[in-house]
Formats: sequence, C-alpha cells, structure tokens
Amino acid sequence: MATTADLAEFLEKAKDHTIFDVRSPREYEQGHIPGALNLPLLDDDARREVGITFKREGREKAILKGFDLCGTKFSSYIEQATQMATSKHVFTYCWRGGLRSNIMTWLLSLYGFQVTMLKNGYKTYRRWALQKFEETYPIIVVGGLTGSGKTIVLHQLADAGEQIIDLEQLAHHKGSTFGALGQEPQPTNEQFENDLALKLHYINKNKNLWLEDESRQIGKVNIPDHIYRVIRKAPVVKINRDDNYRVEKLEKEYANFPVEELIERTTCLRKRLGDLRLRQSIEFLLSGDKISWVKMMLQYYDKMYIYGLSQREINSIYELNIESVDSSNFMEDIKSLASKIER
Repeated sequence: MATTADLAEFLEKAKDHTIFDVRSPREYEQGHIPGALNLPLLDDDARREVGITFKREGREKAILKGFDLCGTKFSSYIEQATQMATSKHVFTYCWRGGLRSNIMTWLLSLYGFQVTMLKNGYKTYRRWALQKFEETYPIIVVGGLTGSGKTIVLHQLADAGEQIIDLEQLAHHKGSTFGALGQEPQPTNEQFENDLALKLHYINKNKNLWLEDESRQIGKVNIPDHIYRVIRKAPVVKINRDDNYRVEKLEKEYANFPVEELIERTTCLRKRLGDLRLRQSIEFLLSGDKISWVKMMLQYYDKMYIYGLSQREINSIYELNIESVDSSNFMEDIKSLASKIER
C-alpha cells in the first residue's frame, strides 16, 4: 500500500520509521533529510546517463533508459530495503517527488511494504529548512573564555530540562583551529543546515533556547545568516572560570593528540601569533610542555573572544562566576540569572 504526505505529516509520521532517500549517492551526500538512509534507484553514473538522454532525446527515452539501467536491480533494492528498514512501514523521497520515488514506492509496495512518499520531494524540505532560519527564537547564549566549559554547561542545562542546540556537535567541530581534532568528518554546509532546521522545528518558542557562543563559521560550515545575527544580539550568560581550571582542562583535552598534529594546527596561526610566539609554541610541544603551549594559545584566543564580546551591547552580558559546574547551586544560579533577562 502506498500513500503520499506533505512535509509536516511526513516528518511527524516518519519519526519512528525508516526513511529512504532514493536519489544518487552524490545527491544524498550533499544534503538529505536528517535520519534518512540512502537507497539509490540510480547511482551517480546512471543518473548522469539518464540526464544526458533526457536532454538529447526527451523524457520518454530517458524513462526507458532509466528502466534499462535499474530494472535488473529490482530484487537487490528489495533485499537492501528489507535489511535496512526497522519495520514494513517505510518513507521515501527523491528530488521533487517524481519518477525515482514513484518507482521505488511502487516496487516496495508490490513486495508488501507500507510506503509513504513525500509530496514534492527533498526540494520542499530544503525550502522549509531555509524558512526555519527566518523565524524568531528565544535564544540565550552561553559565553565564556576558551576552556571555561561552555559545552559542559550547555549539556548540564539539557540534563536539567532546558532546551539546547549544540551547534558544534551538529558541525562535528569545536570551533577553533584545533576543533577538527578527534571529530568525525564535517557535514556539507547544506547538511548542517538541514540538521539545524529540524532541531529548530521541535523548539518550544515559549521557553528559552540555549546556544553556545560561536563564530559565524564552525570549521568549514557556516551558521545561517539570520540565526547568527540573532546569536550576536541575544543575551549572553558569560561563564567565568579560574585560569588554572581552563589551562588544566585544555591540557587534558589535547594531551592524547599526536604532537605532529598539534604543531600542524598551531602553524595555521602563524599570522596571528607572529613568528616568535609560533616558534615558542612549537618548542613547548616538542619538549612535551603542553601546559606552556596551552597558555600561549590562550593568549591568542582570549584576546579574540574579548574583542568579540566588546562588540555586543554591554547590558546584554550577564556574568556568572562559578567554581564547579558540578556544584549543587550552579544550575539554580544560571536558571535564576536567565529568569532576570529582559527580552
């Protein structure tokens, strides 16, 4: 049995089921609906061949070419779908809800799957995602100097029932020159936007949404313009931590990475550090003195963060001095501070 659904219905009903993106692997890698699995009707080469046929000979010839290329693989598609699906109710989409998703939907339905196809396909999700970034959200920013534990605070807030979005987690990057170390490969910018849009979709706009203070670019992906502007104008709860804590935290965080990788990333800061400080930083790493290396890096990052903070409205910054995010009073203090913030 097969049905179609608009995007709102599709996203709601597909939560606990398998979604199949039946576009080519390259299209899927560029961007897909979060959580979707790739079950391509045509691989990249076959899709290109069908496209050429369409341009040269028209739609009907292109359809026949498509069947020539994929018709012998129907049993393989069914076997893959059976292995990948968590139940016999699955959801499908292609680029515009056309031939590819119709063919896969027909095939899987014939085999006994209950299939729901996204009306107008992936392009309607992209349009919807971009619109999500133009909406207004009650954002409060968790700020603080590098090493002050902003990400820890963010997840402490989540554990306490607050709404958060971890942008660095979505970007697979910690935001600094060293942010890619230990992380999975970054998504494309399109996929980052897709993931962020779905997170925003489930936000209750009557409650605070906590985000970490970020630059416009997180590694190779960019925060959408409107969201970034909102972050820059939003109130900031600035976490103040002891310098010794920050140094020790960062030293432990980077202690297990190969020295060669740390030197390579440090060298990327040549223009900012200058030749002398760069040479000193590398010497610290080569001698195993990561504490001194961290202190050198903090001189640079603290200066950058303080400058960025100075570009904000002074009355939008709320200082919070803490000794430990594990203390019993910490969450009460930060929630109390948030309640005093005027919108």
